This record gives sequence, structure tokens and C-alpha cells, in this order.
Amino acid sequence: MVAPTGGSITRHQNPNQPYLPEEILKEVKASYDAGAQIHHFHVRDAQGFGSERMEDYQKLHDLVTAACPGMSTSLNLTRPLDNDSVEERFTLEKLPFGTTVVVNVGSMNVGPKVFVNSEQFIIDACLFLEERGLKPELACYNQRMLIDVSEILIAKGAIKPPYFINLCLGIHSATPATIENLLSMVNLMPEGARWVISPGGRNWLTVNAMAIALGGHVRVGMEDMVHYYKHSDEIIDSCATCVHKMVQIAEAFGRPLATLEETREMLSVPGFVRNQ
Repeated sequence: MVAPTGGSITRHQNPNQPYLPEEILKEVKASYDAGAQIHHFHVRDAQGFGSERMEDYQKLHDLVTAACPGMSTSLNLTRPLDNDSVEERFTLEKLPFGTTVVVNVGSMNVGPKVFVNSEQFIIDACLFLEERGLKPELACYNQRMLIDVSEILIAKGAIKPPYFINLCLGIHSATPATIENLLSMVNLMPEGARWVISPGGRNWLTVNAMAIALGGHVRVGMEDMVHYYKHSDEIIDSCATCVHKMVQIAEAFGRPLATLEETREMLSVPGFVRNQ
């Protein structure tokens, strides 16, 4: 999975950070050519702020669909952070742009703001997405959230296997991205889960390599990290370079890349249905 732009890292931190749809497309297309099968979808405006404009979603979607046929989309709908209403956050107008849709499994701090995700919300959000043929992408920022996938979502029948779990280590107020923390979370992984790790910070390369060795999948890109290596200040200038490094590691571990079709089959994504 490639995540070229999010809502946090700015051009002050990394001058190469893409903002506009054409800039994001360049990173996605190069990553697609390097082997990325899923695009983690965010849109920004020219000043770098997260955009809620439908025309921005539509423009980026159309550009990527034309340039990267068959690529899946991981859609992140987080606004409003302080209101966990399914109807306000998961608008039907934006859902067709996704293949999987991120559901954050719990509340947390995002800078000075509190990101609210109540127990009832995460249940309702997963049911809402499952009913519409979309795969909930369960973002877990710490061990407790991962336990809640089993004790709340699976126990209450809110999600269907294969469960798609994203271990977001080192992002915002998450558990730090270390091998020890990754191992502790993998040990809590429910049976029947497909999991990917999205490590933030300088330790991303080491932790992603361990995830591949453990049978997981990986996310890379300028949304999550600024530097290529833990031991140097070299700034990431291309998401595709990050993807290429993961491809090399995967091949060295005897885990060849899935095709675009195999990726969709692994996630059992049926496709969006506009139920009311």
C-alpha cells in the first residue's frame, strides 16, 4: 500500500510532499509501476490542508483510475474528528471512491485535538460499510484497540472475515514503531485476519521488514515518514523508492508481490452498493 499524502506532514518538513491531485498522481503512478497495489487516498488543497470538496475527490479518483487500472483504494474519512456520527463521517457521496474504508478502533489524541471513536460508532461504522460492499480497514494504534477488534467487532458480528487490520505504529499518539511492539500486536491478531503495518517515523524500514518476515503486508509513503533511514537525515523524495525497497525485501524473503487481482481476492472486496 502506498500513502503519498495525509493531513499532517507539510512541505516545511519535506519539500517533496505532494498536495495537489496532479502531484499525488505522480507519486501513486510511480508507486503503482514499482509494485504498489493499494492507494491510501487523501486529498488536500493548494495550501496543504485536508480538503472535503467533492470535486477534489473526483479529480484525484479519475486521474488515478485512468493511470493505474485495477489499483485498489484505501479511503480515509476522519472528519469531523470530534463527532463520531456515521452519517456525517461516511457520506454516501465519497464512499464510491474507496475499496476499503478506514475505521479507527478507538479514540486518541491528534495533536491538540481529540479524535473521537466510541464503541458504538465503530460497530455502526463497520456494519454500515459491510452492508455496502466495502471492507472496513480497522486501524489499530495500540494493543487495546487490537483486542477490541476481537472483543467488540468480531464478538458482535460487526465485521466479516477476512478481517483487514492496519497496525498504525508510531503515528500520532500510537504505540511506538518498534519490533518489540509489532511482535506484541501480532500475538494478539485474531484468526482470519489480513494485516498491514503503517509505521510512522524513522524506524519504518526496519519494522516493515519484520512485518514481511512475519507474514504481514506493508504501507509506505510520505504520509507516514519523512526520512529514508533511522541513521541519517536523508529526506524521502519518492514514494516509489520506498515501494521498491519493500519489493526487494519481500523477494529476498521469498514472498513475491500479489497481483492486483490477488489483492482484491485476499480482501474479499465485493464492491460498493449504494444502499440507503
